[in-house]
Amino acid sequence: MSLADYLINHKLNMITVREFRESDLAQIKLLHAKYFHYLDFPRFLDYLCSFVIEDEFGDIVMAGGYEQIAELSLVTNMDKSPVVRGRALRETKKIAMYLSERFKINEVYAFTDDNVLAKHIIQHGFCPTPRAYSIRMKNGQE
Repeated sequence: MSLADYLINHKLNMITVREFRESDLAQIKLLHAKYFHYLDFPRFLDYLCSFVIEDEFGDIVMAGGYEQIAELSLVTNMDKSPVVRGRALRETKKIAMYLSERFKINEVYAFTDDNVLAKHIIQHGFCPTPRAYSIRMKNGQE
């Protein structure tokens, strides 16, 4: 079964999952303004796939989208001086910017438990996030 087939008519416990439509935007914007006004409005029309989940009355319970987000993974030679590592980090940022433009990626994550490195990546434009949750999936399987 294709994703489109799944999304068009999937029903589970009186919940309907369907493809996102431009006509949904007005209602979703109202929900966003009411509950999530402090966050940027999602770019549903630019996502790889967007969907709507409705209740048995046809009311939107949730709208979602699958956006391509990058994770930057680095292995750093800690024997090199902080100056050399800083230069390499600046080059890494340039590479990330190029690849993000090329693949239309709007968000790049970097994870570290090294406080010194965290300080440097923040200086180079990364913003600390209070909560980030991830799930590793291999071919759609947890």
